[in-house]
Amino acid sequence: MVDRVGEGGKGNLPALDPCPDPVLPRVRLCVVICARVCGPICVRGSRAGRVRQVFSPPIQVRRVAVRIVDPDAKVLTAAWLRHGETTVDTLARLVPGAGSLAASLRLSTVRSIPRDVRSGSIRVHLLALDHTWPSPSRRPPDDLLPLTLDETTDPAHLDEVLTAWADGRHTDPLGTQVGRDVMKVQRAGAYAVIRRGAQVLLTRLAHTGRWTLPGGGIDPGEQPGDSLAREVFEETGLSLDGVRLAGVSTARWTGRAPDGVVEDFHAVQVLYTADVDTDAVPHVVERDGSTSEVAWVDLAEVSALPLTYAVRSGLGLVGISLDT
Repeated sequence: MVDRVGEGGKGNLPALDPCPDPVLPRVRLCVVICARVCGPICVRGSRAGRVRQVFSPPIQVRRVAVRIVDPDAKVLTAAWLRHGETTVDTLARLVPGAGSLAASLRLSTVRSIPRDVRSGSIRVHLLALDHTWPSPSRRPPDDLLPLTLDETTDPAHLDEVLTAWADGRHTDPLGTQVGRDVMKVQRAGAYAVIRRGAQVLLTRLAHTGRWTLPGGGIDPGEQPGDSLAREVFEETGLSLDGVRLAGVSTARWTGRAPDGVVEDFHAVQVLYTADVDTDAVPHVVERDGSTSEVAWVDLAEVSALPLTYAVRSGLGLVGISLDT
């Protein structure tokens, strides 16, 4: 069994916000459990020991969708990235009988789109992986692409993805994963391949000692590029320039999260290339975080290090193989 953090995940759980009124002892355990599942919750109680009101913001949850768009960025069809799927798997579902065509579709943009569902009680942060249809002049033929299919707007499909797995913060809005021996988790993150000549910038995970690419989880409400800039600065002290989308990689394994939960873990990593000031000395800014070290590493020496899968997949997307 693989440690989830050892493969590049930070796995932060939501913290309880300070409550303006004292929390009654008899409801404190419930508050902690609900906060880990649903996000910050404040419970106000009376002196008689009875709960008067429970206030909770919309539950914030991340889900990933693969979409096919036309050259004007209009959505032609879309589907949720199911637990354990690769983006090619999802595209093949969207373009039945044309697997090679689906695999050739170009990833054009990645962005986060908030949607309030279930009467505003849940806010789904949809991470849209948009792939552009290859023909600039024609829409795809109707017999090849079911243009009316958009799983992300279908309530039945939404209920399916809200119950089938939790997100990387263990947010489980309908409570179907909590208490299981193995929790299904899907986590989206943004990472950068940053080079300086024949060197690549790597960070070391404090929990396992493995080396990975700079980056981390995409928080609810953040755009992937903003998450990348924040994480890279926390881990390296460097600001990014010339950020370019390289692709998306996925991986699945069973491992133990930092809080001890055993997960059937599905990692979705949005990978970029970026430039930094190569004269600046990288250093870890975040104290007591998940990163213990940052260094420029010769590409010829990378394969000898204990690595997360993100390093190999990220370098592979930019044409660098560590197997030779």
